[in-house]
Amino acid sequence: MKMNGRTFHSKQILCIFLLLLTFYHGCYGTATYFNDRETLEEENLEWMTNINNDIELSKLFIPGTHDSLALYGGFAVECQSWKLETQLKAGVRYFDLRVWNLINRPTKMMLTHGPVIQFKWLSSVFQDMVNFLKDHKYETILIRIKPEVAFTKTVKENTLSLLETLNYNSYVYPDPVAVESQAESPKMKDVRGKIVFLKLKDRFDFGIPYTTTHESGAHKVTEISDKLKMVLENINTKMTTTDTDEQIEKELDLILSYSSGTGMGSWKPWLTPKKIAEDINNQLAENLNALSNKIVLHGILAMDFPGPDLIKIVIDFNKRHLVNKPGTSNGKRSLKRGQA
Repeated sequence: MKMNGRTFHSKQILCIFLLLLTFYHGCYGTATYFNDRETLEEENLEWMTNINNDIELSKLFIPGTHDSLALYGGFAVECQSWKLETQLKAGVRYFDLRVWNLINRPTKMMLTHGPVIQFKWLSSVFQDMVNFLKDHKYETILIRIKPEVAFTKTVKENTLSLLETLNYNSYVYPDPVAVESQAESPKMKDVRGKIVFLKLKDRFDFGIPYTTTHESGAHKVTEISDKLKMVLENINTKMTTTDTDEQIEKELDLILSYSSGTGMGSWKPWLTPKKIAEDINNQLAENLNALSNKIVLHGILAMDFPGPDLIKIVIDFNKRHLVNKPGTSNGKRSLKRGQA
């Protein structure tokens, strides 16, 4: 009995171990379209490296984040879980930056979400971006700065002054010194290794122009299903061309679309940015996968809490723009697990 008892106990342990091992591998292999963890398991590090030099930036389908550095402040405020450097490693190339000009000084502009400060100076943001571009000189970063809270009218002036103080003008497109000589619809060869500013009408009048699918009040969510329908309609119509469409060969407007939302403005505080993203990101991935072999998507898709696999789906729409051989880059591409 004693031996049998030991044998039975060992079998129990073995069964539990096998079940846990199966569960672990099943979870590890599951696609991650929504992410609320600080760590990153899979990188999409240099996906722009082999993009055709002569393709216009506006023709790429670019993964981005909404309220990109809203990491603190609780459920009503937080829109992302990854810090800036991690988002860059994940393949995010568009950043929506909300800036509070705290005391009307270039070095004292802080990232914020409304009145909730995010403990990151704008100067530090630029330093992180330039450091990334120094290491990955064939990539491009797009940003849009939205002044908030106070001293909003001097944010542009202070930002340009800050870039000059940091000696970063050479990393900026358009050139802050020779803005008028720069193309409003640049090609990849014009913007590699640079931070491309998007011009926010009447708020931050510096950068290249863009159009947006966002309508007034569209961020307010009453029903997630209605929000999803709106997002998919924007993607399936306004950001879409077909393989036979003559527009592919023509100049396209840079389009910015958001999949993010909040229930706070519609008196449904339980519909937090995280809750909405958790529902929408999975269905968004499903829709994009269904479109991947049928149409061409272009523009910027700014998301809350995107997972690495959702970002990868967006990136893969750019395969048609790849060159056949390395030559515009160092040829590096990284897809690694277990790194922060």
